[in-house]
Amino acid sequence: MEGFDFSKIPLQPPPPGVVSNFVNPDSLSALPKVFIYVTLPPMVLFLVLRFYVRITISRKVGTDDWLSLAAALIMVPYCAVMLTFLDRPAGPHAWDIPVTKVSVEYVSRSLLLSAIYLMPAMLIKASILLLYLRLFQISTLARVMIWIGMFVNVVFYIASFCLFMVYCVPRPADNKAGGWLNLDFGQRCSIKSGPVAAASGVVGTVLDIYILIIPLFPIYTLRASLKKKIGICFLFIAGSSACVFSIVGCVYRFQIYRDAQQDITWRGMPIYAMNVGEINMGIISSSLPVIFVLFRGITAKSITWMSKLRYGRSRPSQPTGASDVEMLKYQEVDNEKLPAVPKGTLTGLKKWMRNKNRTSPVTETQVTALSTNNVLTYVSADYDYHQQLKQGLNSGSAISVQKDISTVTTANGAPQEGSGSQGSGSWAETTR
Repeated sequence: MEGFDFSKIPLQPPPPGVVSNFVNPDSLSALPKVFIYVTLPPMVLFLVLRFYVRITISRKVGTDDWLSLAAALIMVPYCAVMLTFLDRPAGPHAWDIPVTKVSVEYVSRSLLLSAIYLMPAMLIKASILLLYLRLFQISTLARVMIWIGMFVNVVFYIASFCLFMVYCVPRPADNKAGGWLNLDFGQRCSIKSGPVAAASGVVGTVLDIYILIIPLFPIYTLRASLKKKIGICFLFIAGSSACVFSIVGCVYRFQIYRDAQQDITWRGMPIYAMNVGEINMGIISSSLPVIFVLFRGITAKSITWMSKLRYGRSRPSQPTGASDVEMLKYQEVDNEKLPAVPKGTLTGLKKWMRNKNRTSPVTETQVTALSTNNVLTYVSADYDYHQQLKQGLNSGSAISVQKDISTVTTANGAPQEGSGSQGSGSWAETTR
């Protein structure tokens, strides 16, 4: 219409008593931006650590890892595309946006993002279920629950994605009448995709809660202390944040579906934010049980260093020549006669949980005294290098200290002076 100014016509009529503001309108675009900036970098970091553990420690990358990577590879461009249309024009109320700002790029990208979200949602849920299958495959109940969840997850999300693509992608007839901006196409997409979006919110939330409770059954039967069970549960319950985002997103989807006055440019912002938080936190929570071994090693090293610092500070200074334990200089020890102590191996959560269901053998700590050099060393009976001690240190006299360290005997069977509780205290001070 010639002479008609479309820049002054709002995308949607304002509610009664409200005047359109095209100059400086209120906007919710900051909400998805915050979720992108806060959750996307940690997600990438945790995924890198996950593959580091799989490649360098486990030396085996599983299907669950590749599915998490696929979800991340979709989420990175998903967030990048979302940033291109926030405040251009998405964010303000629909009555604060002139129709001239609604472009083909905005409509096509916003609709495609709604469909593409279904793919990483399916992938990350499948990844978590496959990770559970690795950890809890010894539990029949867990395996049955995992495969039921996997079937529902894959079937529902693939079907929903296909419906979105059928109804929310312009057909050849729509392209002749305006394509993405065609009114008939927009109405058809809104009517048909509304129930699918609402159903995806409900089913996604139910699946998230279902996935959250699967580990509780096998963890409950673990032969471990209550403290360790709570610690393991915490690793999996950390994914409850993704479940919270899914629930909130489901509420907003139903609000848009039930309200004819949709105001999609405003109400869609919380949905975009929840989508980003749900998937990114899902990837992070699925990586926690894998990189658990890294935190376990760092914690052990930190405790060791803190103990050294605390011991060094608390030990009183003594005059030269005075010592509670007399030891020869280490230069006098022939290094060629000492056995090579194997390095410890960090154990992953999978191996730890399997071993917790087995009866652990009672181990004995053996202490070897080098009589010629007055050097005491202690080793664990879990390692297989006692033969090296016997072959390379024939001149030493062996001392066997039982687990309770109640008595100390020498190799010839004679009791050592100061045995019993007093002797155990002396041994502990010596090995310190």
